[in-house]
Formats: sequence, structure tokens, C-alpha cells
Amino acid sequence: VLIYFGYPQAHEDDARRAVSSGLRILETINRLNPQLERDWGVRLSVRLGIHTGLVIVGEMGVREAPDPMAVVGETPNISARLQSVAEPNTLFISSFTYRLVQGFFESTSRGWTTLKGITDPILVYQVLRESKAESRFDVAEASGLTLFVNRVQEKALLQMSWEEAKAGSVQVVLLHGEAGMGKSRLIWELKKNIVKEADVWIAEIKGSPYYKNSAFYPIIEKKKKILFQFDRNANSLKKLSKIESFL
Repeated sequence: VLIYFGYPQAHEDDARRAVSSGLRILETINRLNPQLERDWGVRLSVRLGIHTGLVIVGEMGVREAPDPMAVVGETPNISARLQSVAEPNTLFISSFTYRLVQGFFESTSRGWTTLKGITDPILVYQVLRESKAESRFDVAEASGLTLFVNRVQEKALLQMSWEEAKAGSVQVVLLHGEAGMGKSRLIWELKKNIVKEADVWIAEIKGSPYYKNSAFYPIIEKKKKILFQFDRNANSLKKLSKIESFL
């Protein structure tokens, strides 16, 4: 199976979406196998390879046999070669993809690998699992932030709102702006000052474009992590037990 991310609709995080999908495939096969073995006496295994690169996409072929989505370039070929060298039930990615998803996943280097039909060796990584990072800012924070400058008025306004909230006045602040202009960093700076005080930072919840059809996703995730303390590998019965214990 060959799956394209970035066409016909491109997203800024297509590489992350591809790797997340790969991990979900591995998890699903792992859950499916006990039933297959019980009912049919067989087990399935899957190998996954992901590479990021430039291609030309468009309608090609002849009039009698048009191809509505032909892809020209070495990217699909490298992906297929990565898949061929991967062990069963593993996900391999190239260093080109790794640079785009680094910090969002826990990976291990598999070294330089020579792929059939590819001139230069490629540095290959095996993706193990998702990390705890939920946003690009989480990744940047883990690797170290640069010095915070300016935003004096914005910081003062947020700090004033916090002081009024402590005094008993309900405060709601909407921070809005273009992507990458520093909204998350501004909130981080406020939070850094707040944790020095005796007051408590109650909760921090984040939306996700992957769950835009679930209006309560941020609240559900916060409850799963903080209230119920779900383990990443816990099955449904264990999760249900934790919910019942909490209630």
C-alpha cells in the first residue's frame, strides 16, 4: 500500500501525520492478531517505510489510459526501499522525515543504510512511540528556548489580569495572532512567573487539528492524563477500572 501525505491537500505537519498513522497501523495489527490467530490460525505482520521529498504530481499517461494521479520522483521509491529493509512490525523513516518530526516521537538510529537503486546511503531511524510533546513549542522548550525580548505591554496586561483574578475578579483573556508570532511563548513566560507564587496553575488544555470533530477533546485528554492517569499501554478494562475508582 502506498499512501501520500501532502497531496491533494497539504498540511504544515504532514510528516507528523504520516508517522502517527504508521504507529496506529502497528497498534491496530497488534490488537487484531489475537483474534485472527484464534479464528483463523494466522497472524499478520506489517513493515512501514516513510520518506519526505519533492515529487511532481499530475495527470499523465495516454488518452486511452490516463493516470489521474501519477507521481514522478524518487520519494515513493525510497519509501518502498525503507519498507523493504524494515523488520516485521517496525516503522522506519529517513533522516529527511526525522528532522521534521524530531521531538514528537521516540526513535532510535539504525545507522547509514544503502538502499537498492539509491546512489547515496541514507541515515535511517526506527520510530518506537509517540513522545509527550503536543505542540512545536513543547519540542522547542525541551531543546532550550532563546532569550525572551520585547512584548512588554502584552506581558504587563497578562500580569495585571492575573493580579485581578487573584483579587476575585473573573478574567478571560483571548490571545490571538498569526502562527509563529510567539503566543505560546508569551503564555509560557506568564506561567513561569505564576508558579513562583503560592497560587496554583489549575489546568492547561490544548486543541489539536487531528481531533477537530471532537469538541471536548482537550478536556477529555486533560481528564485522562490528570484525573484518571491512564497508562499509555493500558487496555480498555484497566482504563474502565481507573475511571470507576476515581468516581
